[in-house]
Amino acid sequence: MDNIIDDELKEFIDNEINEENFIELIEKTSIVAWDGQVKERKIYEWLSNFTGEYLGDVNIEHKLALWLLLNFTYYTIKDVKKLCKEIFQQFLREELKEGKFEEGLSRNKKIEKILEDTCFVPLGNPSESGAMILYDFRTENKLGKKLFEVKQKKYRCLVLIDDVTISGSQAIDYLKDCTIQADKVYLLVFMASPTAIKNIKKNNKLKLIYSILLDSRTKCFSEDSFVFRGEKEEKIKILAMKMSEYYGKKIMITFSDAYMKNFPLGFNHDQQMLGFYYNTPDNTLPIFWCDENWISVFFRYNKIYGKGKVEFDDEQYI
Repeated sequence: MDNIIDDELKEFIDNEINEENFIELIEKTSIVAWDGQVKERKIYEWLSNFTGEYLGDVNIEHKLALWLLLNFTYYTIKDVKKLCKEIFQQFLREELKEGKFEEGLSRNKKIEKILEDTCFVPLGNPSESGAMILYDFRTENKLGKKLFEVKQKKYRCLVLIDDVTISGSQAIDYLKDCTIQADKVYLLVFMASPTAIKNIKKNNKLKLIYSILLDSRTKCFSEDSFVFRGEKEEKIKILAMKMSEYYGKKIMITFSDAYMKNFPLGFNHDQQMLGFYYNTPDNTLPIFWCDENWISVFFRYNKIYGKGKVEFDDEQYI
């Protein structure tokens, strides 16, 4: 236990964070913005993970956990569909600006020309997030199925679809082995980090389009985090970070995905505070999504490599 809570800070936390009020606020946020995914019972179940083991005060740990949860960003199916529309429109604007068209063509005819020689594919394999959002992308933008089927050896535009890019390496590596030829390759994502933007910019074969920038402000414990502002909140941030790191280490050390062992604050120490209706990224704080020796508040489907294992209850089919 770290004896790092002085009386002044404890008083500030007690005055600023009322557990009942925060739970009520989180419930209201869930109803209004999270499609009702987090109810009171689930909040209390999740809070039971924080036993006071680290800070020596279970009430303080609960209040810090609630502060973090209230600042979580959850993208519903409605939000995802909106993002699908935004990145597609950005792609069209780019092509309309750069494309060479016959004189006198209307904008709609130009768009038809663009789509005639474009193929949309998910980034990664068919079981990953790129494929998951492809249905929403296709239906929200009213695109035909043929645009998502590889029918030619070469296209004018190849468009890769994914939700988040943190390093840009997955898209860059994908192109090395890609058998689809194209004059232009786009990566369309909902969110991108400055690192990904920089790395993809260096690759003259790939153009990135994104809707949301994941910069230092979205990292929970960064200097300019949107979660903590002001001198007093800076002290809360240090406590919350140490608590998150302590429990993160505890749950990641036995986590089935060994690559997460050294990342108690999310993959690559990314400290994100976000999730989607279909999954939670591994660069989000594990205290939100881990479900091994821990009760999660948001779910994450971990990657199962190989063939996996399917088990049935025999009585289910009798």
